[in-house]
Amino acid sequence: IGTTSTAFRRNTMATNTKFGTLGNDVINGTLDDDIYYGDAGNDQLSGGAGADSLYGEEGADTLSGGADNDVLEGGDGDDSVVGANGDDTISGGAGEDTLSGGAGDDNISGGNDDDTLTGGDGDDSLTGGNGNDSLSGGNGDDTLDAGNADAADDTQVIDGGAGDDRIINGSGIDDVDGGAGTDTFVVSEDIEDTGAISAGAGSNFDVDADGDGNADAIDHVEVIEAGNVTIDLTDDDTDVVFTVSQEFEADAGDGAGNTDIVSDDDVLVWDASAQGIVTTSGAGLVWGITAINGETVSSNGDEIELENGTITVWDMDGDGNYDEIEFTAASSLANESADVEDDFTITLTNTSNEDQTTTMEATATVTEDMTYDAAATGSVLIGDDDDETFNGGAGADRMVGNDGNDDMTGGDGADTLNGGAGNDDLDGGNGDDTIWAGEGNDDVDGGLGDDTIGGGDGDDTIDGGAGSNLIFGGTGRDEITISTNDSTAGDGVAWAGNGDDTIDGGNGDDVIGTGNGADEADGGAGDDTIYGGTGDFDDTLDGGVGDDVIYGGAGEDDLDGGAGDDELFGGSGEDDIVGGNGDDVLFGGTGNDDLAGGNNEDELNGGDGSDDLAGDAGDDTISGGNGDDDVTGGDGDDSIAGDDGDDTLAGGNDDDTISGGDGDDEIDGGANDDSLTGGDGDDTIVGGAGDDDMWGGDGEDTFDFAASHGNDVIYDFNVDEDTLDLTAFGGDFADLDAEDTTINGEAGVLLNTGGGDTIFVVGVTVGEIASAVDL
Repeated sequence: IGTTSTAFRRNTMATNTKFGTLGNDVINGTLDDDIYYGDAGNDQLSGGAGADSLYGEEGADTLSGGADNDVLEGGDGDDSVVGANGDDTISGGAGEDTLSGGAGDDNISGGNDDDTLTGGDGDDSLTGGNGNDSLSGGNGDDTLDAGNADAADDTQVIDGGAGDDRIINGSGIDDVDGGAGTDTFVVSEDIEDTGAISAGAGSNFDVDADGDGNADAIDHVEVIEAGNVTIDLTDDDTDVVFTVSQEFEADAGDGAGNTDIVSDDDVLVWDASAQGIVTTSGAGLVWGITAINGETVSSNGDEIELENGTITVWDMDGDGNYDEIEFTAASSLANESADVEDDFTITLTNTSNEDQTTTMEATATVTEDMTYDAAATGSVLIGDDDDETFNGGAGADRMVGNDGNDDMTGGDGADTLNGGAGNDDLDGGNGDDTIWAGEGNDDVDGGLGDDTIGGGDGDDTIDGGAGSNLIFGGTGRDEITISTNDSTAGDGVAWAGNGDDTIDGGNGDDVIGTGNGADEADGGAGDDTIYGGTGDFDDTLDGGVGDDVIYGGAGEDDLDGGAGDDELFGGSGEDDIVGGNGDDVLFGGTGNDDLAGGNNEDELNGGDGSDDLAGDAGDDTISGGNGDDDVTGGDGDDSIAGDDGDDTLAGGNDDDTISGGDGDDEIDGGANDDSLTGGDGDDTIVGGAGDDDMWGGDGEDTFDFAASHGNDVIYDFNVDEDTLDLTAFGGDFADLDAEDTTINGEAGVLLNTGGGDTIFVVGVTVGEIASAVDL
């Protein structure tokens, strides 16, 4: 049997240290710096605001750090760890862990076994360790280290995402995508039989051969399909040599028409058995010329020899676009153009083994839009600068759109889609897909499966589809839906990034971070965790149905817990916080906040600032906190504390307990039998209807009575400082029929105000109290 601890109830003013049990514990944090240990069992630890330290220890634990700089350690077991906002330090330990840093400059390490690491926004450092790990840097200048695999066939999958990333290969098989930005691939060990290496559309890929931080070899190089690439580092004095037995794409070329492409003394060599090569700098698909006028041709370089001349395909100016297909006489130089009488047709075959036949005139430019269809076993499809259509097959496809407004469909399989620049339509289809929309106003649908989606720059519309999805909005006004299928919705994670975004969690226990911008987030059904972001923006956060945890962060935020037992933290700014139905915990934080508990038994704390707090229906516990607060208990037996400041406290209906605390407070018990204490300061206490017990505390207090006030008792009346205000009755002291008496063992004065109502003042006599009565 697990245990549940709510740190807010235990202690809101000091650091908490808590230890779990051998069962499945649920421990929720405060706004302070918490230290929690889960012990054995599948524990759920939530730090909330503050620099927290959470240790899951044994079991499959779930850790959520919240705002500020947290230390999160999963320990043994298959753990799920989310750092949220702040510069977090996250380690998975033993087990197959899922680690997510969220916003901030995070340090994430996976440890042993097969881990999934996601950096999110910020300049993150990710280390995979042993096992088949997946590292995704997200936005920012990240460092991704594959670590040391414990077996030769261990696979490290690395996606740098947007930003200038530094990627360090491990001893396993690496599938590397640098993403957008100027990335550096650090070759720290020998690479054999490596997977695909790609710098991403419009990017640079520098190679650091010896790991000293400087690019040693190839500048502006992108290996699109590198299944047979070998990096030879046998001689530290020479630059890296790439030997490619398939088509190769590079942003280099001196226009000399030979087979060597030289850039900073770095040599790129392709197999002499390969067919004619088209070099296009990463902006277009890699094509080989296979036929001229229907006749099959073969070449060891860039020239195709025919009886009547030469066909040459070349990027003449090295600007990243192949400029023209030239027909020249046999006696002419390869790169000179000549007039011909007849048109000719050429057949190009791309890396997907598709044929494209085009009728050309001499010196004509190839600029056709293309449709790329993947093979059933999985394909690598690379587009150019035009508007293209990509259709995935049943396998795990990899698509790169580059520039242009592209239409991509992944189909079945675990596909990787990169839209690049342009307004793209991206559909992952079935399978656990990875989708990067890139620049532009993109429309993304993850489809069925547990997808990872990044919006990039632009106003994107992102629908995770069915499954447990991980979504990053990027920069721009994004509309994000974590999951739209009610029957198969999973537990998703979404971080909005920069811009005024809208996020809908759908069904499932979701984690939502709004980032920088005036964002709107709706958790929907499920037990959701929502973070309002650290920027000075006004967020609207709705938990929906379920037991939700919401942090407003900076800005003047609107928080609504909805149905369920919710925990709402306003953070800094003047926030509006509504608990809704359920037993809710509301904390206003810094600023002049409005808190409304809603139905059921709620806990409200205004925090710093002059707050308005209303318990509404139910037996509520309300603390005004620092500042001049206005508190109303509403229906139910409420417990109200004004704390510091000149507070106005009203109990409402039912039997309430009210304490003013420090300051000159105004207290009104309302109907029924209340217990009222003024505390320090010059307080005004009104019992209202019902039989009330009153204590003025220190200071010059006034006890105010009106008709039908009931049978009330004052326990600490000081005749030299306090005042009994009976001006509502008129007359003089003799009309009160004052008498010295003893009630329940307490000696004092009994005053009769008429209509069966009395006031019993403990510890004084008739002679002493007369001067303190104001009629």
